[in-house]
Amino acid sequence: MYLPFEHNPVLIINEEIRITQSLAICRYLSSLSNLNGNNDWEAYLIDSYVESMYDLKREFIKYDDAAAKAKMELKNQFTDIQLPNFLKKFNNIVAKNNNNNLFVNNKVTWADIYFSKIVESITMIMNIDLYQYTHLPLITKKVYAYELERLQSHETFELTDETKFEVLSNEQNEDVTKPIRFLLNDMQRSFNESFYDDFAWDFNLQKSRQYANTPVLIIDYEIKINQSPVICRFLAAHSSLKVNNDWEAYLIDSHVDSMLDLRREIIKIIKINDENDEKIALKSKERFLQTQLPNFLKKFNNIVAFNGNYFVNGKFTWADVFFAGIINFLHHFTEFDASLKGYENLSTLVKRVRNIDLSLQHNYDYKTNGEITIIEAFELTRTTKIEILSINAITADMPQPIKYLLNSLVFSFDETIYDNKELWNDSITKGMPFGQTLVFIINKQMRITQPIAICRYLASLSTLNGANDWEAYLIDSLVESMNDLKREFIKHISKDDDKTSMKLAQEFIEIQLPCFLNKFHNIVAHNNEFFVNGKLTWADVYFAELVNHIALCTGDDKYHT
Repeated sequence: MYLPFEHNPVLIINEEIRITQSLAICRYLSSLSNLNGNNDWEAYLIDSYVESMYDLKREFIKYDDAAAKAKMELKNQFTDIQLPNFLKKFNNIVAKNNNNNLFVNNKVTWADIYFSKIVESITMIMNIDLYQYTHLPLITKKVYAYELERLQSHETFELTDETKFEVLSNEQNEDVTKPIRFLLNDMQRSFNESFYDDFAWDFNLQKSRQYANTPVLIIDYEIKINQSPVICRFLAAHSSLKVNNDWEAYLIDSHVDSMLDLRREIIKIIKINDENDEKIALKSKERFLQTQLPNFLKKFNNIVAFNGNYFVNGKFTWADVFFAGIINFLHHFTEFDASLKGYENLSTLVKRVRNIDLSLQHNYDYKTNGEITIIEAFELTRTTKIEILSINAITADMPQPIKYLLNSLVFSFDETIYDNKELWNDSITKGMPFGQTLVFIINKQMRITQPIAICRYLASLSTLNGANDWEAYLIDSLVESMNDLKREFIKHISKDDDKTSMKLAQEFIEIQLPCFLNKFHNIVAHNNEFFVNGKLTWADVYFAELVNHIALCTGDDKYHT
């Protein structure tokens, strides 16, 4: 790619005009979006402050680029002298701006945005507490509220023929980006894609979004949506792979959540390989390939065999596409045989996904195998017998949001709660699909799993799943981020070694938890004390139960408030 003066980033206009120098680009774009001040003097003030922020960035780059021997000395000099000096001055500037907690006047400008993205990144990387500077964290909150206002000014959202798409991705998450490309192609929509290596993503891009997960789908240069299954669900609703009913949607969600469970196990192996010696890494990889992986693949193979070589109801859905992406990921990082030898039904499915020519075929008409009995739709009624099986353990899935939704629907149910020790009882775990610790049993026969998918299905029967596809997306995205918080919580409190466990728990309570809660708080503050458009949804229910769960496990009652 041609880069003027070998600089990046580069802004390409109409596929022809290339402009460079990030500050100049920001200044130009902000002048088009009312973010460059109300007059020439305000524009000067913004320029002046941003240049000082850029000076700070240069000092940071000096440290980051230093040779190993000089690095520690430069780090101490930067964190003890230069960084505090800059931050104190920035804090004083903001303090003198009439209690607005912004750099210039009383509204967000690109100086505030630049500060929140660049300086906050530096303080996070250097592990500096920005909250010791009273006014600076408030800038980040106001910028985030501004971004939310731009995002959630769309109470609903409709895709049109003119809608522009861009996909941001990186190598590590290539597998979950492929289904997004597939669905955009299926919709016959062109899109741009920016592909970053892991360092470029981590340092330059992740702070520009609500949470640090790739891929990201950008719609009309403004609306950014993340969480790959949520993006797929949103796009599928506008493609030929649109589901027929809520039950079919649940089945897809449930299978995809199980695929993501498999993916998390693969990521664990990657991390063990990066952080440990070769013997430990090899032993963990062998255990995964010989025990955990076959367990997943056998169950997936049985599901696909039962459904005419598809995951759901004998027809092509985005769950099939998602699975093919996971298999690519598995092959890339573990050298597992991507031909899926021994799992013939899965092999057939993956080949079919790879061979579909989306440029020629957009209307799928795959028929159900006549010999198979498939539940194409299912309707819960008040006469349906419902039982919930759950495990009383810190790391177990939470049954409370499901119980809340059942009560809101006025559905009666029975509940069986097993002790944590019983988790290893074969007679119990045999009845738990994919070894899940929460199972929803319908009419004493049909067992369904994956709590998020169950919640979404139950919410779709009530008024708690949003009024339209856009609200449903907002709910999904928030709940996925809440689940990220839950995983961080489990990761930090489930160690056997007491010293390690205490250290990790403290790290979670002091760093990860406040980071998530601040972001969630800003969203709720913007939405009249709810998560989505000022009304109760199942995202609110899920969050309330999650925070209650964390409060009980940490023994800290403040999280109830």
